[in-house]
Amino acid sequence: MSALKHGQPWTTRELAHVREYCPLVGAHAVAVVLGRSERAVRQFAYRHGIAVNEPPRPKGTPKPAPKISVDTDESDIYKLHHCDLPIEQAALRLYLPAGILAIHYDVPISKIWEIRRAAKLQPKAETPVPVPARQTVPARPWKTTEVAYLREHYAKDGAIAVAKKLGRTQAAVQLAARKYKLARNIRGLEDVRSHCDIDPADCDACWIFRGAHNTQGLPVIHGKSGRRVVWKMSRGQAVPSDHSVRMTCGGQSCLNPEHMRKITKRKIFKENRNNCNDFLRAERQKATAIRNGNVKLSAEIARAIRSSQEDSGFLAARFGVSRGWVNAIKRGVAWKGGSLAAGL
Repeated sequence: MSALKHGQPWTTRELAHVREYCPLVGAHAVAVVLGRSERAVRQFAYRHGIAVNEPPRPKGTPKPAPKISVDTDESDIYKLHHCDLPIEQAALRLYLPAGILAIHYDVPISKIWEIRRAAKLQPKAETPVPVPARQTVPARPWKTTEVAYLREHYAKDGAIAVAKKLGRTQAAVQLAARKYKLARNIRGLEDVRSHCDIDPADCDACWIFRGAHNTQGLPVIHGKSGRRVVWKMSRGQAVPSDHSVRMTCGGQSCLNPEHMRKITKRKIFKENRNNCNDFLRAERQKATAIRNGNVKLSAEIARAIRSSQEDSGFLAARFGVSRGWVNAIKRGVAWKGGSLAAGL
């Protein structure tokens, strides 16, 4: 028989054992039974043309020990050979690969896997964990001053503004408003007008809504989009789900039905993608700048600059703007007709 280099010679019994069990249970199990290294078994099987096919391990079976001690009194191998254990106890109590147990009991390796898998899937008896009862925190009572502020400002400012002022949640303010019968009943366009700031001198003025707004700064009526609610009130039909309402004036808080135009969301997406909505964006920037006091000029100053015959540098120094901006106003590119966004 051939022998490995720097190893003990192989016997005929070991060769028969390798030929019989290597294709079934793999080289690791055979190496543990024969007391040799797994590398030596693989080299020996390769020299004699013996296939070493490790069966695939199914999910849910424990991983065998990487190393097994020698046949001593304390080892699992000793217990397997000298203790008359049933196959069920050996599969669960001995920390041995399934291939060794299959060789010892002369059963398919799948039998060992089934025993271990069935034991692992058995539910464990767990003591129920006592869940403490939920402690409810009583609501903070409303003071007389808070109720007076709520009566005065709820209909005008909305629940969000009142909640920020009083340091309460929006839901608490709305519950208190229903309790004290302060609900803002907006049923028609007249009710909408009563909650808006409108310039009486301008027949086509914006209706600046004083009520609640969402996080994007758009009006909200009864928890819905204010634009859609006003559109339904004025036109008698709701806005389809694939459409949106756009304000031609560019004001976010405006609810004037005459300024509303219906547009598809697909068209809005194309405009935003192609960056074609410059006019409305500039109008919003103008309104924000005027509201924050960041505008140096006005429509009257623009008309004075356009009608003046003085030098552009002198006008720029007087009004605190650049010379290029003064030239743009004179050419009619900027502040054309009193609009900051005119000419775009």
